[in-house]
Amino acid sequence: MKLTGYLPDVDETTNNAILSASNIIPTSKGIKGSRTLESMNWDTIAGSHSAMSVQLLGEVKRTFVANSSDIYEVVAGTKESVFTTTETILHSNVVSFGNMVVASTYGATKLLSALEGVGFTEITEAPKAKIIDVVSGFIMALNYDEIPNGWYSSGIQNPLEWTTGLATQSANGILYQTGGAIVAGKAINDRMLAFKEGSTYAADYVGGDTIWQWGVVSESVGCVGINAVAKTPQGLVFVSKDNIHLFNGNAITDIGRGVNNWFSSDRDETKLSSIQVNYSYTDKLLYIHYQSNEGVYKSLVLNMETDQWGIIDDFGSNTLPIGMLQYVKGGLSCDELEGIGDDIVGSIDNPAWSDNMLVTAYLGSNGNMYSLTGASKASSMLFNVQGNTSSMITIKKILPTWKYKPTDASAQHWFSNDNSYSLTKGKSANLFMNNFNIHKCAYLHQVELQTKGNFELVNIEYQFDDNGVIR
Repeated sequence: MKLTGYLPDVDETTNNAILSASNIIPTSKGIKGSRTLESMNWDTIAGSHSAMSVQLLGEVKRTFVANSSDIYEVVAGTKESVFTTTETILHSNVVSFGNMVVASTYGATKLLSALEGVGFTEITEAPKAKIIDVVSGFIMALNYDEIPNGWYSSGIQNPLEWTTGLATQSANGILYQTGGAIVAGKAINDRMLAFKEGSTYAADYVGGDTIWQWGVVSESVGCVGINAVAKTPQGLVFVSKDNIHLFNGNAITDIGRGVNNWFSSDRDETKLSSIQVNYSYTDKLLYIHYQSNEGVYKSLVLNMETDQWGIIDDFGSNTLPIGMLQYVKGGLSCDELEGIGDDIVGSIDNPAWSDNMLVTAYLGSNGNMYSLTGASKASSMLFNVQGNTSSMITIKKILPTWKYKPTDASAQHWFSNDNSYSLTKGKSANLFMNNFNIHKCAYLHQVELQTKGNFELVNIEYQFDDNGVIR
């Protein structure tokens, strides 16, 4: 049976579907157990809420963590405050412009700038802005000063120039065709997208008297929060109130098939603005990090190459993983970081780790940093129902194919003897000689695979008495 990933929305008889799961990641070859959090032994930063990493010229990288009063730079795990304010910083993000880092304090102060090795200072002419990105040689600021639906671009090729005019090509304006404030924004190629909660706009730099030409992409689809959008090779992926979407540079499509209904019911609707979407260039995985109705932090994971989903619902730590960044373990370089910080996430598809690889780093609610590099603990997969309601069939064995085996594995069998889809819990079989022995006759059969430790499952087959092997 070819593995098709986590699909909680589909019918229970859908071939090859994983209907329920815990701590699984889709790979290019199958399914692996998700890693757990382990401490990175950085200095604790109390009250921290934002973690960011950017790449400058010459493969220099800078990592920042912010709390309500300070932005700290972290070097080899040691923190140093590089900006302090008496205002309250509710969120922070950074972008790189050559060897300069530009930071937003979510409107607490004017935009900040810092050259390599230097702390942040306010840009005198710049606005206060909640959202920033780099596009077409400009810094684009959204939701600035006291104009929640406003946009403001710096001078061309000059992040320090904010005097509007033809000579500088700095400009500003208001997006008024739909209601509401701008809540998120991200550049894609040479276009800038601005999201309200229920609509999406796009801008192109055209120069001349117009400078920026804005237009409505959708009057019905928006984004739930500032971190709920991420850049991927296929385009921008973002979460709206109704679905998970991809903007490919021209049009918006839905990509939440198979998981969206479950995701909508599982997440805490009062915490939508805290959802984070992040993409790992290392292993082509998209992470949607959210808080569930039970108050548990989870991550939906989409393999962008195979179009298969996974889920992380237990990070193996007592701390709450409230934020993420892509961090180069050992401080070495990786060409795929692309220079844009604001909480890009990375992960490794290999059970072995090395110091020149990107790792997924999580900011804990206790002010410490954790990498998603710990050993897998417990994972599970509930597969679709096999058989039919018109004739009984005997399942003999379940035959897994592993790329690497877990330390422990068992298969819980469920069955129906009364010609209905109300299944009864049956035998639990441990892995023996690389198979699970079940030997049960029934109308319907269902199996839940439970594992402990690192593993990657490539395939699973059912051996029936009458039908041979169903693949």
